[in-house]
Amino acid sequence: MKLFAKLTPALSVLALTSAAAAQSPTTTSDPAGTPATAPNESAVSATLTPAGLETSSPSRDTMTIYRSIHPNRPLLFTGAGMLVGSYVATAVVQAAEGNSRDNELYIPVAGPFINLAERDCPECSNEDLNRALIIGSGILQGAGAVLTIASFFVPEKVEAARIQAGPVNMHIMPTTVGRTAGMGVGAVGTF
Repeated sequence: MKLFAKLTPALSVLALTSAAAAQSPTTTSDPAGTPATAPNESAVSATLTPAGLETSSPSRDTMTIYRSIHPNRPLLFTGAGMLVGSYVATAVVQAAEGNSRDNELYIPVAGPFINLAERDCPECSNEDLNRALIIGSGILQGAGAVLTIASFFVPEKVEAARIQAGPVNMHIMPTTVGRTAGMGVGAVGTF
Protein backbone atom coordinates (compact mmCIF):
# COMPACT_ATOMS: atom_id res chain seq x y z
CA MET A 1 0.00 0.00 0.00
CA LYS A 2 2.89 2.37 0.77
CA LEU A 3 4.36 1.65 -2.64
CA PHE A 4 1.09 2.63 -4.35
CA ALA A 5 0.91 5.87 -2.33
CA LYS A 6 4.45 6.77 -3.38
CA LEU A 7 3.88 5.90 -7.04
CA THR A 8 0.55 7.73 -7.48
CA PRO A 9 2.00 11.27 -7.87
CA ALA A 10 4.69 10.02 -10.25
CA LEU A 11 2.17 8.07 -12.32
CA SER A 12 -0.16 11.07 -12.58
CA VAL A 13 2.74 13.20 -13.86
CA LEU A 14 3.58 10.44 -16.34
CA ALA A 15 -0.05 10.29 -17.48
CA LEU A 16 -0.17 14.08 -17.96
CA THR A 17 3.09 13.99 -19.89
CA SER A 18 1.80 11.15 -22.07
CA ALA A 19 -1.43 13.03 -22.76
CA ALA A 20 0.48 16.17 -23.71
CA ALA A 21 2.82 14.19 -25.94
CA ALA A 22 -0.14 12.42 -27.57
CA GLN A 23 -1.62 15.77 -28.58
CA SER A 24 1.60 16.88 -30.26
CA PRO A 25 3.34 15.36 -33.28
CA THR A 26 5.63 12.44 -32.50
CA THR A 27 9.28 13.05 -31.90
CA THR A 28 11.67 10.28 -32.90
CA SER A 29 15.34 9.65 -32.25
CA ASP A 30 17.88 8.37 -34.68
CA PRO A 31 20.49 5.78 -33.53
CA ALA A 32 22.92 8.53 -32.51
CA GLY A 33 20.35 9.85 -30.01
CA THR A 34 19.64 13.18 -31.72
CA PRO A 35 15.96 13.98 -31.89
CA ALA A 36 14.43 14.38 -35.34
CA THR A 37 11.16 16.32 -35.11
CA ALA A 38 8.40 17.03 -37.55
CA PRO A 39 8.55 20.51 -39.17
CA ASN A 40 5.33 21.66 -37.48
CA GLU A 41 6.21 20.69 -33.92
CA SER A 42 3.76 21.96 -31.31
CA ALA A 43 4.53 23.44 -27.90
CA VAL A 44 5.23 20.11 -26.14
CA SER A 45 8.12 17.91 -27.24
CA ALA A 46 9.38 14.68 -25.77
CA THR A 47 12.81 13.13 -26.25
CA LEU A 48 13.88 9.73 -24.94
CA THR A 49 17.25 10.11 -23.24
CA PRO A 50 19.28 7.75 -21.08
CA ALA A 51 18.30 9.75 -17.99
CA GLY A 52 14.57 9.36 -18.71
CA LEU A 53 11.80 11.25 -20.48
CA GLU A 54 12.19 15.03 -20.81
CA THR A 55 9.31 17.30 -21.69
CA SER A 56 9.29 21.02 -22.21
CA SER A 57 6.78 23.60 -23.24
CA PRO A 58 8.50 26.62 -24.82
CA SER A 59 5.25 28.49 -25.39
CA ARG A 60 3.56 30.53 -22.66
CA ASP A 61 0.01 29.96 -21.51
CA THR A 62 -1.84 33.14 -20.55
CA MET A 63 -4.83 33.67 -18.30
CA THR A 64 -6.50 37.08 -18.04
CA ILE A 65 -8.53 38.24 -15.03
CA TYR A 66 -11.18 40.91 -15.52
CA ARG A 67 -12.96 43.22 -13.09
CA SER A 68 -16.32 44.92 -13.56
CA ILE A 69 -16.83 48.69 -13.54
CA HIS A 70 -20.15 50.51 -13.15
CA PRO A 71 -21.25 52.49 -15.10
CA ASN A 72 -20.18 51.06 -18.42
CA ARG A 73 -18.23 54.03 -19.83
CA PRO A 74 -18.49 53.22 -23.57
CA LEU A 75 -22.28 52.78 -23.28
CA LEU A 76 -22.62 55.90 -21.13
CA PHE A 77 -20.60 58.14 -23.46
CA THR A 78 -22.27 56.79 -26.61
CA GLY A 79 -25.77 57.08 -25.17
CA ALA A 80 -25.24 60.53 -23.68
CA GLY A 81 -23.67 61.74 -26.94
CA MET A 82 -26.61 60.49 -29.01
CA LEU A 83 -29.20 61.93 -26.60
CA VAL A 84 -27.58 65.34 -26.15
CA GLY A 85 -26.47 65.69 -29.77
CA SER A 86 -29.86 64.96 -31.32
CA TYR A 87 -31.74 67.00 -28.68
CA VAL A 88 -29.51 70.06 -29.10
CA ALA A 89 -29.74 69.88 -32.91
CA THR A 90 -33.56 69.69 -32.76
CA ALA A 91 -33.81 72.50 -30.20
CA VAL A 92 -31.47 74.78 -32.19
CA VAL A 93 -33.44 74.25 -35.42
CA GLN A 94 -36.72 74.90 -33.58
CA ALA A 95 -35.33 78.08 -32.00
CA ALA A 96 -34.05 79.30 -35.38
CA GLU A 97 -37.44 78.81 -37.03
CA GLY A 98 -39.31 80.37 -34.12
CA ASN A 99 -42.52 78.46 -34.88
CA SER A 100 -44.60 78.45 -31.68
CA ARG A 101 -46.72 75.44 -32.72
CA ASP A 102 -43.63 73.18 -32.53
CA ASN A 103 -42.73 73.97 -28.89
CA GLU A 104 -43.05 70.25 -28.02
CA LEU A 105 -39.66 69.73 -29.67
CA TYR A 106 -38.04 71.32 -26.58
CA ILE A 107 -39.10 68.25 -24.54
CA PRO A 108 -36.35 65.59 -24.66
CA VAL A 109 -37.16 62.06 -25.96
CA ALA A 110 -40.98 62.36 -25.94
CA GLY A 111 -41.18 65.80 -27.57
CA PRO A 112 -40.64 64.70 -31.19
CA PHE A 113 -43.33 62.01 -30.92
CA ILE A 114 -45.81 64.41 -29.29
CA ASN A 115 -45.11 66.88 -32.11
CA LEU A 116 -45.72 64.19 -34.76
CA ALA A 117 -49.06 63.26 -33.18
CA GLU A 118 -50.26 66.89 -33.17
CA ARG A 119 -48.63 67.94 -36.44
CA ASP A 120 -51.16 68.83 -39.15
CA CYS A 121 -49.86 71.13 -41.83
CA PRO A 122 -50.60 69.72 -45.31
CA GLU A 123 -49.96 73.08 -46.98
CA CYS A 124 -46.48 73.54 -45.41
CA SER A 125 -43.52 73.22 -47.78
CA ASN A 126 -41.08 70.35 -47.15
CA GLU A 127 -43.49 68.73 -44.66
CA ASP A 128 -42.34 65.19 -45.58
CA LEU A 129 -38.72 66.16 -44.91
CA ASN A 130 -39.68 67.84 -41.62
CA ARG A 131 -41.54 64.70 -40.48
CA ALA A 132 -38.59 62.47 -41.40
CA LEU A 133 -36.17 64.69 -39.46
CA ILE A 134 -38.46 64.75 -36.41
CA ILE A 135 -38.81 60.94 -36.51
CA GLY A 136 -35.02 60.58 -36.78
CA SER A 137 -34.48 62.95 -33.87
CA GLY A 138 -37.00 61.07 -31.72
CA ILE A 139 -35.37 57.70 -32.51
CA LEU A 140 -31.86 59.00 -31.75
CA GLN A 141 -32.97 60.62 -28.50
CA GLY A 142 -34.78 57.43 -27.42
CA ALA A 143 -31.82 55.18 -28.30
CA GLY A 144 -29.45 57.54 -26.49
CA ALA A 145 -31.63 57.48 -23.38
CA VAL A 146 -31.82 53.65 -23.45
CA LEU A 147 -28.02 53.31 -23.82
CA THR A 148 -27.41 55.82 -21.03
CA ILE A 149 -29.72 53.95 -18.64
CA ALA A 150 -28.30 50.55 -19.71
CA SER A 151 -24.77 51.73 -18.87
CA PHE A 152 -25.68 51.58 -15.16
CA PHE A 153 -26.88 47.95 -15.39
CA VAL A 154 -24.43 46.37 -17.85
CA PRO A 155 -20.95 46.24 -16.27
CA GLU A 156 -17.83 47.13 -18.22
CA LYS A 157 -15.14 44.44 -18.09
CA VAL A 158 -11.62 45.78 -17.67
CA GLU A 159 -8.46 43.68 -17.63
CA ALA A 160 -7.17 43.57 -14.05
CA ALA A 161 -4.31 41.08 -14.34
CA ARG A 162 -2.66 38.77 -16.82
CA ILE A 163 -1.00 35.60 -15.55
CA GLN A 164 1.53 33.82 -17.74
CA ALA A 165 2.91 30.36 -17.12
CA GLY A 166 6.51 29.85 -18.14
CA PRO A 167 7.96 26.89 -19.97
CA VAL A 168 7.72 23.50 -18.27
CA ASN A 169 10.86 21.34 -18.11
CA MET A 170 10.38 17.91 -16.61
CA HIS A 171 12.57 14.83 -16.27
CA ILE A 172 10.87 11.47 -15.60
CA MET A 173 13.19 8.64 -14.71
CA PRO A 174 13.21 5.29 -12.97
CA THR A 175 13.95 5.41 -9.26
CA THR A 176 14.05 3.11 -6.26
CA VAL A 177 11.35 3.24 -3.62
CA GLY A 178 12.73 2.29 -0.23
CA ARG A 179 15.24 -0.49 0.39
CA THR A 180 12.98 -3.46 -0.24
CA ALA A 181 9.93 -2.02 -2.02
CA GLY A 182 11.42 -2.10 -5.49
CA MET A 183 11.48 0.26 -8.45
CA GLY A 184 9.34 3.30 -9.13
CA VAL A 185 9.08 6.38 -11.30
CA GLY A 186 10.35 9.81 -10.25
CA ALA A 187 9.76 13.24 -11.74
CA VAL A 188 11.90 16.36 -11.36
CA GLY A 189 11.25 19.63 -13.16
CA THR A 190 10.61 23.33 -13.21
CA PHE A 191 7.18 24.79 -13.78
